[in-house]
Amino acid sequence: MTLKSLNTRYAKLIRKMTVMSIGLLAAVSLLGLTGLCAGATGFNRHTAEADKSIPALQDSIVASLFVNEQQLTASDGVFGDGFGHSVAFSGSTVFVSAIGDNFGHGAVYVFKRQGGSWVEEQKLTASDGASGDGFGQSVGISGSTLVAGSPGDDIFKGSIYLFKRQGGNWIEEQKLTASDGAPVDFFGFSAAISGSTIVVGSIGEDLGSHFDQGSVYVFNRQGGSWVEEQKLTASDAGPGDFFGWSVAVSDSTIVVGVPFETISGSNTPGSAYVFNRQGADWVVTQKLTPSNGEADDFFSFSVAVSGSTVVVGAENSGNIGQGSVYIFKP
Repeated sequence: MTLKSLNTRYAKLIRKMTVMSIGLLAAVSLLGLTGLCAGATGFNRHTAEADKSIPALQDSIVASLFVNEQQLTASDGVFGDGFGHSVAFSGSTVFVSAIGDNFGHGAVYVFKRQGGSWVEEQKLTASDGASGDGFGQSVGISGSTLVAGSPGDDIFKGSIYLFKRQGGNWIEEQKLTASDGAPVDFFGFSAAISGSTIVVGSIGEDLGSHFDQGSVYVFNRQGGSWVEEQKLTASDAGPGDFFGWSVAVSDSTIVVGVPFETISGSNTPGSAYVFNRQGADWVVTQKLTPSNGEADDFFSFSVAVSGSTVVVGAENSGNIGQGSVYIFKP
């Protein structure tokens, strides 16, 4: 048995058991999960390689170097809060989730830039939150709308909370749920927003005989409310795939991660589906896979998209699960 296969067996077992175990998820199990989230068709894959040069020695690069500006913590933080589980950033505002806050109710902290420092401005919680909800498992921001996933809500059916900035405060505006939601669907495990489109992963949904196949829901803003527009699935998805583990959206493109994909009983490297808006519908236009992938690479554990560029994380790929990132361009 290779080191990578040993690492894979334990890593995958831990993640899948954590997702599906109600007892663990009820409190702080969500601390071990992540759903990082952020258009075009016909992507070609380019493996991102480390640059062994030293750009800091070039005058034109020195001015662009990043430095550690400030470390943020919660004013009321305690052990087990998981502060920093998910983050989002827009303009002069940073959002940080703490899914273990208050026995797993979860919270999202808002920091605002004031002068040369980032200052805690507000603490957001779900109006009807309960222990084990994991509010803040996923967060996303677009304009003046913040989305926060709560996959443990209502016997793990899950939900999404929308907050709108009004004046100087963020106010809970609407709570979204899946029209056909059921217990242990984990709706809200992943979420992303771009303009008038919200994308939500429901990784535990059972479709027919496919246990935990997963699905993704798309919501669109109509008037003053957000309305469920379409449900996305993979035609070739199977049990335990967790379709929607990661999601990203940018304009007319949605990317959905399936890092635990299984075909005919064999674990694959994982894949990512690209959906594009065609008329009133979102249609699959491509399935992304790594040409050099191996079983259990967890390709698409995280995804991001901006314009015509898709970035896909493969957390367990490479030597002893070192991990890698793939960049796709037209």
